[in-house]
Amino acid sequence: MRDLRDQTVIIIEHLLGLDQDSWGLLETDCDSPDPISEDEKTLKVARCLRALGDQYNDTIQKAMKEFKPRLPEVVNNQASEGFSRMVTELSNNHVLCTHAEQLGPEMNLLRTTVILGVYISKEMPELLPRVKDVMVHYINTNLLPWIRRSGGWENIL
Repeated sequence: MRDLRDQTVIIIEHLLGLDQDSWGLLETDCDSPDPISEDEKTLKVARCLRALGDQYNDTIQKAMKEFKPRLPEVVNNQASEGFSRMVTELSNNHVLCTHAEQLGPEMNLLRTTVILGVYISKEMPELLPRVKDVMVHYINTNLLPWIRRSGGWENIL
């Protein structure tokens, strides 16, 4: 069994590494019984995170456009801080707050992290390696205790 920090790295790799066409080839039911291997479980979590983020894409498109000029912040030496500020701002966006009430604070932060990471990787694909790093750092710093308390990645989705 992999450590949760290591699982986070692999999940983010899957989440940002698959193009939209590849997602269609995967099982889409996040509530299906657990897959056999640990790799399949990890891929399932990534797929479910992507589905969670995609549910809200239409809702936040306007908010995301405001971040486009700030995307280069993810490149500099304070990339983690810049990414963290963007997640906080998006999580506090009045349009998103109505949806956040249904999810709970940690799940809302996770969802916002996924949305922002996917958005940045689509808008500026050259930032993909950096986006992966800052997403992993943000999740492991801010959400890992909640993921642990919840029984691991496969139990939060």
